[in-house]
This record gives sequence, structure tokens and C-alpha cells, in this order.
Amino acid sequence: MCRWRGCAPGDGHRVWSAGAHERPADSPLNTVYEACRAAGLHGFRLDAYWTWQEAVRYYLDRGLWVTSWNHALGFARLSSLPAYEVRARSGELTLFVEGEPLLVAGDDGRRLLLRETAGYRRIAGGREVMGVYARSTLAPHLAVHGRPLVRGEEEWARAGWWCDIGEPEGPAYKIGVFERVAREDGWRVESPYADACAVGVPPPQAPR
Repeated sequence: MCRWRGCAPGDGHRVWSAGAHERPADSPLNTVYEACRAAGLHGFRLDAYWTWQEAVRYYLDRGLWVTSWNHALGFARLSSLPAYEVRARSGELTLFVEGEPLLVAGDDGRRLLLRETAGYRRIAGGREVMGVYARSTLAPHLAVHGRPLVRGEEEWARAGWWCDIGEPEGPAYKIGVFERVAREDGWRVESPYADACAVGVPPPQAPR
């Protein structure tokens, strides 16, 4: 059964915070990561279906980066990716890397208001993958707290182009697909994320 009971973050609360050396000592993910590093690997990647909300929130709470959402949400902990944290304050969620704010996400009740900081432009300019993963990781944090992922009709019309990684409209589109498939398979889905079409945003066009 696909179920989730939500709780909205309060102002000034950290949605999650765990530095590279501050992750819970008893986390099984630490054991996996350390074993990977001991074997000469850069880290690990794992998948979780969006409808497995407890698993999704568990991985987000432990600081795994979101590196794809093609067939499921792809989570990763890699030596090349620094620790991040997401903080909630004054109705906005902010993603920090190494103590510096990169992306700030608010909303007007229906649409996502996403802005890049100077730190984001500097880091993304020098490490393009960091910019992509920052955006792809913040989006599920927004979704599990019922926040909008669609910025406007123009961006939503291109959502089909971001079916694997990229802009927040990508997971907004894929969440709808994931939940529809789960329902068609007979599962009861209780989702924290409202379908973008349900709040007046027209459906996206298929990529050509």
C-alpha cells in the first residue's frame, strides 16, 4: 500500500542537515558507503519508487543526492559530491552546499518561484554537474512537502524534456506518471504532491 502522512516544516527548521562527517553513525548507508570506498569505488547509487514515500524521505533525510528520476528516483552518495542541507525559513526552502546557499524555492500558492544565488552561478559555472544535481535534489525535497514544482506554462510545456534529470518540471511530470502507473496496478496512492494540472497548469506537450 502506498501511503504517506505529511508534516510541513516550520520556519527556521532544517528539513535535513548532515555534513560529510555528521551523518548518523548508525546509518546502514554509512556502512555501504564505507564498504564501497574500501573497495576503491566512488560511492553508491540506489533507486526508490516515488510511491515508497517512507523510503524516499529516509534517503532525503540522510543527505543522498538525487541524480535521476527516469524509472524511479535515483539516489547517490559519491565522494565527488559534497554534503548538502535543505533549510526551511519564511515559507522558502533553501539548498546549501558547504554552508553556502545555492537555490531558494518559494511559491505563490500555485507556482514555484525558484531563484539562483551568486553561489549557485559560481559553483555551477565551474562544476556543471553540481548545478544539475542541486536542482534535481531540491525538487524532491519540495515535492515531499507538497510544494509546487512548476514555474509556469512555458516551463511546464517543456517538462517532457526533463524526464531523466534537470529542471523541476521534470519530476512534476514524472510523479504524475509514477502515481498513475501505481494506481493502474491496483495500489492506493496517498501523495504529498498535488498534480500540477489540478492547480490550473495545462499538461505538458510531448517532446518532438
